[in-house]
Amino acid sequence: MTAFGETMPVYRWGVDPRANASTSTIRRRIKAGWNSQIAITEEPEYRSTLGTGQPYSAWGKRMSLPEWGRLAGIPENVIRSRMHGHELTLEAALHSLGWTPDDPPTAASLLTVAVHQLQPGDLIVSTEPSGEITVRRHHADNPPPPLQRPSHPTASRPAIPPPGPQPTRRPAGR
Repeated sequence: MTAFGETMPVYRWGVDPRANASTSTIRRRIKAGWNSQIAITEEPEYRSTLGTGQPYSAWGKRMSLPEWGRLAGIPENVIRSRMHGHELTLEAALHSLGWTPDDPPTAASLLTVAVHQLQPGDLIVSTEPSGEITVRRHHADNPPPPLQRPSHPTASRPAIPPPGPQPTRRPAGR
């Protein structure tokens, strides 16, 4: 999604400091046809749950889960599902996602890759139905090559007969 002259996945816009709405709200607004900048910056009509809720403590700080998500650069729903799905504390969940306060996120540390681009040491943060995988890569100085789609077969590629019986060929000239 492109806004403010930058292109990022929707989950990254949800944790961007300019966002006044959650990732799910931004995604819903885009599907409804909203302008991307407005979808990101517009305050929700009802803020009954945004920014409220119990504060979570970790590393001597006490903040709401949306605030922790913005600080870590990890969508709130990913942190919440890691905590609840694995019965982890906030600190353990953030650590399992590859984040500590000593290692603030950089633009290159969270990457969207395809399965074949996963590298040893990648921490999977989230997956999308499209097959894209968001990973935290501590060795982000070696970004993955851009996603490449398989090319069409070329004439230089040898023909491989399909499995099973093959029809008999008649000699030429008959």
